[in-house]
Amino acid sequence: MFNVLNYEINEKFNTLEFKNYMINVAIPFFEKRQEGHTLSEYVHKMSIYYENKRQYKNSYLMLKKINHLKCKRGGTIK
Repeated sequence: MFNVLNYEINEKFNTLEFKNYMINVAIPFFEKRQEGHTLSEYVHKMSIYYENKRQYKNSYLMLKKINHLKCKRGGTIK
């Protein structure tokens, strides 16, 4: 969690290093622990990352994952 904040504070959230950390470490960690709120937040950050890189399909897939997580918890997308 603190590593993600470090990327944001140092404005490195659009780097390949950030993407690799999120995809390979942070998101799997929170999936394993079933921490839905934090997981949704981090998946949303990845959606924004992909959008900034003009990788719209990947961005869409991240948003779809958020929707799935919220539906699983009984919530809705606003």
